[in-house]
Amino acid sequence: MANTINGMAVDEVRDKLKNLVSAEDWTIQDKTGYPYLKGAMLRGRLTDLLGLNLSINSLRNDWRVMNDNTIVAFATMELVIKDDMGNEVCRSSATGEATSSPRKESGAINYGSEITSAETDAIKAALQAWVIMEKPKGTKGCTQESYPEDLSFRVKVTQTPSILGSGVIKSACIVGKEERMLVFYESNYSSLLGGLSANDFAMKTFKPGTEYVVTGRENSYKGEKQILVSTLKPIASRNSTAAPNSGEKSNSQAVHFNSANTETFKVTITDKGKLLDNGMVNVPISLEDQSIDMVIYSKTVMDIVRKNKLPNPQSYAESFASLIGKTVTIKGSLKTFNGKRQLVYNNN
Repeated sequence: MANTINGMAVDEVRDKLKNLVSAEDWTIQDKTGYPYLKGAMLRGRLTDLLGLNLSINSLRNDWRVMNDNTIVAFATMELVIKDDMGNEVCRSSATGEATSSPRKESGAINYGSEITSAETDAIKAALQAWVIMEKPKGTKGCTQESYPEDLSFRVKVTQTPSILGSGVIKSACIVGKEERMLVFYESNYSSLLGGLSANDFAMKTFKPGTEYVVTGRENSYKGEKQILVSTLKPIASRNSTAAPNSGEKSNSQAVHFNSANTETFKVTITDKGKLLDNGMVNVPISLEDQSIDMVIYSKTVMDIVRKNKLPNPQSYAESFASLIGKTVTIKGSLKTFNGKRQLVYNNN
């Protein structure tokens, strides 16, 4: 008997999730003109479709008051979808962020609305594998494609970076004469830490005056022009002419973090994989008679899940159980994270 979710075939549920949100469902903010989704509406749609087969779990949330007196909140949310037999069909987690307008009053801080907005942002991100959230045309922050192409930018860091509780590094910079905010997610920089803490890495990497060629996607969040960083390449000399201009298409000369120093290793799988809250998979292995973890970043995990048509990342993590005790060949790079050796898997 075919699996069903809330009485519907799995493929039917997938199709309905893909069309869960339309352009008409977005609300336009009066002050900024940016579109946003109401959290109650999004949760309600999901509950109506999936019923008790859906669990929405808050893994963590936090907030802080920044130097400009704005409140920055973040939340990590997990979505779990099960079929009518209780089997897990999908498990996905993501972190969302929300920033308030500058506070004018003193005294008690009300951060509830920012936490709620961050949770909604996280739910949207966790749904991206199945849901196409088309924004209304002609509004700010609207893109015509779900996954815009990475562009290259020559940037100069202008301020000391900040690190949010979610591990996101933000660093102000200029591109030409325009001010931008570099946004660097932990999944993209964790392989570069080399034993440094995230804070030490940020301070060392984003010193004011340092220049880089970065590739990434342009984004606009509550009026802040951002570059979501994928790769980063230092500019050795101020006289360098190799750096591209703002907005040029990225090219093969960019340094991609996950492919740096890739080698081939013979490893023995010693236990099944574990899916982490940030979407990464850790697999215990033995390399040269030393017990270490093989780390598979969340983007790579999702690429493998889609390519092999697996039910969800959790099933991919558990699939390593069938390889316990076996020696396999792995492409990757050895890194040190918090003083421990890791083998970072590379599927390229």
